[in-house]
Amino acid sequence: MKPVWIVGFTGHRPGEGKGRTADDIAACKELVLAVFSQLQAQVDSRGGRLELMSGLAEGADLLAAEVALELQIPLHVCLPMPPEQFAKDFDSEKQNWDRAKQIVETVACDSRAGSVGIARGTDRTPECYYEAAIQMLEAVDLLIALWNGEPEKGLGGTAGIVEHANKMQIPVVRIDPAAQDTVSNAAASDWPLPDKIWQEIEAACAFSEKGGENIETTSALFERLDQIATRAGKSFRGFLIWSMSLHFFAALLAATNAALWPVFHQEHLTVWMRIAPKVMVWVEMFAVSVACYLMWCTGRRNVHHLWRSSRFAAEVVRGLRATAGLIDPLYPVIARFSPAWRRFAISVGLQAKREMGPFQLETFKQAYLRDRIENQQHVYFATRHKRAAPWSIMLQKISVFASWTAPLFVLAALVGKSFISEFVAHDWMGALVSSWFPIALPLAAGAATSLLMATDVARRKERYEMMRERLDIADNAFMSLRTEGTVRRAVIRTERILDDELLHWYLAANNAGH
Repeated sequence: MKPVWIVGFTGHRPGEGKGRTADDIAACKELVLAVFSQLQAQVDSRGGRLELMSGLAEGADLLAAEVALELQIPLHVCLPMPPEQFAKDFDSEKQNWDRAKQIVETVACDSRAGSVGIARGTDRTPECYYEAAIQMLEAVDLLIALWNGEPEKGLGGTAGIVEHANKMQIPVVRIDPAAQDTVSNAAASDWPLPDKIWQEIEAACAFSEKGGENIETTSALFERLDQIATRAGKSFRGFLIWSMSLHFFAALLAATNAALWPVFHQEHLTVWMRIAPKVMVWVEMFAVSVACYLMWCTGRRNVHHLWRSSRFAAEVVRGLRATAGLIDPLYPVIARFSPAWRRFAISVGLQAKREMGPFQLETFKQAYLRDRIENQQHVYFATRHKRAAPWSIMLQKISVFASWTAPLFVLAALVGKSFISEFVAHDWMGALVSSWFPIALPLAAGAATSLLMATDVARRKERYEMMRERLDIADNAFMSLRTEGTVRRAVIRTERILDDELLHWYLAANNAGH
């Protein structure tokens, strides 16, 4: 599977003015072909795939669409209005509309060739052209503009779209139809840059037992990522909990040694009792060494980062597969929460859409309710909440008890050392009360708090109950929805709920590694 870079195209419609006639635009075909070929080669060098997005308006847009199909570049058409209304905006002889209609039919019936969509918003002109262009900019990585360099003559003009692209920091390649030349801005000179997230996912998949075996389908990608995340998560959690426990045990030994040192060296004790402090020192050193080794193994294998990135990616793939065919893959929901994952989500979403069969609303509703809403609500969140709640309550009680009782023992220690110092120094009970408990209890409170964070049980106890309630609302009304639009809006709301939790987990998991 390859990462996808989306290139947008905007340009003049035939009219009067420098470089704007139909002949001027048609003469730019070789320049458009050269730019597309160059960008395709640049994307190929990154191991990716180039796809084009255009409004298919008469003139430059139509020319670019035909060139893209010649080069076998997938084409995503964002129509400014419904086709029957859009046809009225073409020439009176309708020859150009026949060309555009053929392109629409080609990409509509074959998802590998591209897709067709209608821009959200009004269908009034010229507002609809402007809205279609802005929505196109929300999905693209680079913009090609066939533009004569003059100011726009109305809303939705090429100059205004280029200006907006610059404000969005989208690289722009300009084709000048008057001078028959091309020029790129600085951001487009080294385009495309390597995608960090995609590199991380490739490294994670190569890390698995199957190595660098090529992954062609989204189901295989999910299975690979899920296996990696499960294995890495167990390893990281285990290493972290054992390391923290060993550190706490070593600190407790040190506290015991320090608190009971005078008692251990009384003359009437046996030799074995006198050497107990030295034994505890060696045990302490061993425990610290093992704990440090476990953390070194975690860092050396990069287990923490591997776990976070592979689990996040697996859940993104799960969501994209579940919503394929209903939500436009060029505008993935996860990109609203975490823009860094945009390319990964678009690439996987396009592949998932191409893998699915004909879309049937009722079949989709049943599958989404079963595999996404109910599975997450009853299988994942309910099960994890049930497991986390007892551990969270126990660790919280330990932390609270230790935090509140520690000051009492500190006060008792001060009283004992001030008035009965001889008793404190040589009596077991006095040493425990005056020295051991004031040290051990804060250690216990800190260890319990650290385990709450490391095991994530406190967050799961509170958060997962809330997630079940939020999904329960979506569950109750979902199957009663009757139109594709209402189902789409409900699915987007549900995906936002799940992606919000996914990002919340990702940040919590990141903190657990520090």
